[in-house]
Amino acid sequence: MKIAPNKILVVDDQPEVGWLFGKVLGEDGYQVLTAETGEEALATIKKEQPDLIFLDVQLPGQDGIALLRSIQKSRSRQLVIMLTGHGQVETAVEAMKLGAYDYITKPFRVEELKMTLQRMAEKVGLVVENEFLRERFLAETEAHGIIGTHQKIQDVLRMVARLKDTRTPVLITGESGTGK
Repeated sequence: MKIAPNKILVVDDQPEVGWLFGKVLGEDGYQVLTAETGEEALATIKKEQPDLIFLDVQLPGQDGIALLRSIQKSRSRQLVIMLTGHGQVETAVEAMKLGAYDYITKPFRVEELKMTLQRMAEKVGLVVENEFLRERFLAETEAHGIIGTHQKIQDVLRMVARLKDTRTPVLITGESGTGK
């Protein structure tokens, strides 16, 4: 079960921004990918499946908001943080309404970047854990919707799971009113 994100895509038309992310986050063990255009970013997302995306609002051709919409339409599960200049905060807020996780204004402080990344990593961890628990719950309740946490009902469910593909008759006994 993968909890911590390790692959980050930085989409910015200024190569030095991608280089800075690579330098700062690479030291912390993250794999940093870069893209300078929306088309390049979509190809990288499809091929590499990054966990997190830092996306500049202003890109050549397709702007960051349009790219965010494309990412959302593709049902990608990556969290997106918008990178914005001081005069573009309204645009970043609009992006958050469209599904971006947060935004950072450029130029940014390294501490701010790392704190935002830590919050995102915690969210990714919670999402993955939630999915794992949901799958586990569904697997445990697959036996005709039986739900129970007591050790004895869990023993019965395990036995039913082992016998479900056989044609052997099974008799379940117990006290009246126990939900046999």
